[in-house]
This record gives sequence, C-alpha cells and structure tokens, in this order.
Amino acid sequence: MNIGIYQAYWGRVGGGQRYVGVVAEVLAQQHWVEVVHHCPEFDPAAVAEPMELDLSRVRFRYVPPRERPAWSSVNPLRRLHSERDWGREISEGYDLFIDSSDNVPFFCHAHRGVLLTHFPLVSFEEFHGHTTETWRSRVWARRMAADIFHRLEWSRRFATYDLCLVNSEFTRRWMKRRWGLDSVVVYPPLRSGLKPLAKEPVILTIGAFHHAQHKKHEVTLEAFRDLCDRGLSGWRYVLVGACGAAAEDQASLARLRATAEGYPVEFRTNVSGDELNDLLGRARVLWHSMGYGVNPECEPGRLEHFGMVATEAMAAGCVPIVFDGGGLRESVTHGDNGLLWRTLDDLEAFTLAVAQDEVLRERLSAASRVRAKGFSRESFETRLLEALAPVLGSSNCEHLGYSCCNG
Repeated sequence: MNIGIYQAYWGRVGGGQRYVGVVAEVLAQQHWVEVVHHCPEFDPAAVAEPMELDLSRVRFRYVPPRERPAWSSVNPLRRLHSERDWGREISEGYDLFIDSSDNVPFFCHAHRGVLLTHFPLVSFEEFHGHTTETWRSRVWARRMAADIFHRLEWSRRFATYDLCLVNSEFTRRWMKRRWGLDSVVVYPPLRSGLKPLAKEPVILTIGAFHHAQHKKHEVTLEAFRDLCDRGLSGWRYVLVGACGAAAEDQASLARLRATAEGYPVEFRTNVSGDELNDLLGRARVLWHSMGYGVNPECEPGRLEHFGMVATEAMAAGCVPIVFDGGGLRESVTHGDNGLLWRTLDDLEAFTLAVAQDEVLRERLSAASRVRAKGFSRESFETRLLEALAPVLGSSNCEHLGYSCCNG
C-alpha cells in the first residue's frame, strides 16, 4: 500500500514528531511510506537519532509551505477551492493518507484518510471567523447564510477521512467537543533503553527552551530557588530541552540562565537520545509544570495533551511530580505511582517529602516502573495496527486475526 503521512513541523525534534516517526517506521515494515513535510533542509539521521527511530525505509517529500486563506479575506467559494487544491497537492496519489496536525485538516484526496491529531487547537467558530467583531457586525441574514455554508463545508471536509486517532483520552474528549468527531486512543510509545541507574539527588525537567513560557520553565526555576532558600541542600536541578540558533530562542535561554544564577542549576540543550536516557536513569525526581496557571476550559490546548516525558521518566524509575491537569492524569495516579500538584506550595511540599523520605521515594519509583510498561513499543504497535485495520490491506488484518477489511 502507498501511504503518505503529512507532518507540517517535520524536521524538529519533539513528542509529536516522534509519534509520527514511529507510525511511519511501523507501517514501513509492510508498506511504501512517505512523509510529506515543509522543511526544505534536514538531515534524516540527525532527526532520527535523538528520537531513536529507524527511518531507513521511509521516504520524504518536500512541499513548499503555503498560507491558508483567512476566512474574511476571500469569498467562501474561493476559500473552499483553495483548500481543496492545497489538499490535493499534499494527499492525492496515495492509497492511504494520514494527516498529523493540530489544525483543521485539509480535504483528503487519497483513497482513504486518517486523522492523527495531537490536539484540536482550533474550533469550528475560530476557523470560520465566528468569534471576530467583523463577523458579529454582519447583518443577521448574511451570518445565517454563511453559517450554513460553513457547516456544510465542515462536514464534507471531515467526511474525506475514515478514521481519527488521538494520543490520549484528554484529546479524545476535546475532539468530540471541538470537532464533533469520535476518536480512537493510541498512546505514544516509550523509547527503548530507559531503565533506572545509580540514582542521584537530581530534579529533572524536560521541555524545549523555545517554548519556555509554554512549558513554564520559569515557574519551576522559582520553585527550586525557593526550596534552596528554605534549606534544601545537595540537590541539583537539571533542565533539558531543544534550543535553536534563532535569536529569540537564545534570548529565552539566557533569561532562564540569569534566573538560575547562584543556584545548583544546569541547562542541557539538544542532547542525544543516549544522554537523555542517562539523565532520566540517574534523576530521582521529574518536574512537569505545563498547564499551571491555565484556564482548562478556555485554553485546553496549553495543557499537556498526554505527557510522554512523564511516562519515560517513570520507566527510568524517576518519581513524577507533575501538574494535575490534561493528559498527565492518565499515566500518573496521585500517591500511587507519582504525585499531582496544583499549587506551587504543593510542588515544593511534595518534592521535600520525596527528597526526605527514602521509603516513599522507593515505593513511588517502583510503582511508576510498573505503570510505564503499559506504554511499551510493543503495546503501541498492537494498538496502532488494530486501530488502522479497517483502512489497511488484508495482510495487516490477517496478522491481527480479522477475517475481512474494507478494500
């Protein structure tokens, strides 16, 4: 089967990119797979290495990026034709097309289509401009006519896809609320080589520095400074993440370094997969603060959609102390295999408890390793192929015990 997988942000190293890479790697074992992307220059080996992927069987096709027309800049029919043309350029010619995006998908022109959505960032109303003052200033009759057209376009757009996969129950619920779609949850897989090593008094945070405000690095830095001022000694705080050469990325990192000056804080940028495994294996505690200070009803996309970092830390025996929100609740159970915090006082109190109580730390660490087994690569492959069975060829279905499939 000829399969195309669209990933607008391919070329970067992150959780969403790794998810797509693993899907491509799994499907390439039996099918012809091509990743469609907008990155004009990238080194496949440099992308694959930190994400521990074998992409030797995967092909790549560059398509120049194009701005999608704003709802108010063109008439509805012109916008519809532009969207269809763009979708045709990306998806036509494949037996199966997988659109991996957080945005409203393009029209699929392949024989079959699958949405692989990390989180539906844009609602129907936002996509069609219904939340703007310009829209509200229109006369009632024009709004009603446009709304009917938009709803028809919306339903036909999603009708070009046969199946929707998501990374968590949290995302599944918001897919239903925002896009009206039923979804199948396939949790992201762990990387290999994650195991406990000789543990050190280290607190670890993992998150790209060019998303520093999104990942709340400045919040956890202040919490660590406060713990040190209150007497925590012998512990180090290590922040790990990708950081580009762009001026704004470097400026963000410089601000964080200035905040940490005078405290036992280290910054590790663009580490390899082996280095990350070593850090996770030696750290005793993982901090994760994405979602702190966010209104979960108004800005759900700013919460952690699943939180692969937490499950990887758990596999390495690192106790997760993570914000109580979003998809993190699906892997971490408070008091059982980790701790969930909502206030900075909670974060500091839970950290002190784990730092000072070796019995508690060992119990949480052992339970976290058991929980992480549910996110293994083997479990992922089984769930993925089961979910895709209706749109894949007969060989996959027979392998899974299905007697028939579409096509």
